[in-house]
Amino acid sequence: MPATVRTRKPEPPLALNHPNIVTIHTIEDTDGFTFIVMEYVEGKTPKSLIEQGPMETSLLIDLGSQVADGLAAAHSARLHSQGHQALRIY
Repeated sequence: MPATVRTRKPEPPLALNHPNIVTIHTIEDTDGFTFIVMEYVEGKTPKSLIEQGPMETSLLIDLGSQVADGLAAAHSARLHSQGHQALRIY
């Protein structure tokens, strides 16, 4: 028997469009599992940069600025008060 896939559009706060936040395209349910279809972002993760060793101050400032901009956008969209899991930085 083929699996039934139920697709739903993200709620407005999850549909946030910002260069420092991945875009969530859909949230789908199939066979009792829920999964998120989101934007693919190519590049290095902060974790991989940290594992490479000490970073230049300018890179740390740039990364911190990007994180702060994304968090400010999420805060403005009221993501912090919607009962979602903590925002994650990858």
